[in-house]
Amino acid sequence: MADFIEDVNGDLRVPAYSWDRAATIRERFRARLRNEVSGRIRLLPGSALRELLAGAERRALTAVEKAVDPRTGLPAHVLRQSAAGFRRWER
Repeated sequence: MADFIEDVNGDLRVPAYSWDRAATIRERFRARLRNEVSGRIRLLPGSALRELLAGAERRALTAVEKAVDPRTGLPAHVLRQSAAGFRRWER
């Protein structure tokens, strides 16, 4: 887990998010779980956890800011639709 936290902290130091970097970190973690579980305990300083949480918070807030369309104030994935016309349906 300590290696994973260090990998994530390294990624969080880079301002721009990358799907490729995130996937690489995830797959490296999975491979370690599959192949390299040693049972040894490795301690990390509290500053590493504080860095992880602060970096995750920054990354999440950046994502929220980018998700809002400045023109409409709506999240970018929300579709606005207007009826262009209609036809009455009768039985």
